[in-house]
Amino acid sequence: MAISLPLLFMAAGIGERRRAFSLLLDEMNERRRMEERFRLVVESTPNAMLMIDPAGRIVSVNRQTETLFGYSSQELIGRPWSNLFPDRFRARSTARVGEFFATPIATGPGNGFELYGRRRDSTEFPLEIGLTPIASADGTLALVAVTDNAERQRAEEARRDLIHASRLAALSE
Repeated sequence: MAISLPLLFMAAGIGERRRAFSLLLDEMNERRRMEERFRLVVESTPNAMLMIDPAGRIVSVNRQTETLFGYSSQELIGRPWSNLFPDRFRARSTARVGEFFATPIATGPGNGFELYGRRRDSTEFPLEIGLTPIASADGTLALVAVTDNAERQRAEEARRDLIHASRLAALSE
């Protein structure tokens, strides 16, 4: 009796620990699945997606970011995101991130801000940037969606040229 009672309590304690450990493993597996789904969504989007910290350093990027800007993820991660802009826009991009982290409110397509980006080969292109706050274990991060506006600008210029040509045609008649 003196030996079996403590062994019985010990067995009950071990059973509880096993159940708790099993629940913890299940929770960890679910978190991994959710993180994988999030990664797949970010990778499959047609926009360049970056995650930046409050200091403006790039934490992660998707493949479209590498394609759009011409840098590998290893070259971008840990670097200031302002390096992705021409010199004349760097102060503006840094200020915008500071404003965002002061009051983190999501800005989507059409509500973001427009700048020019700079590719690795130093060519510039128009872009629109939307920011979304992401709560993480490391604090708030910004999920940055970058849309290349070069095609849209070309379409607008073609539309303006067409309107101008139709006015000239109407005047000549």
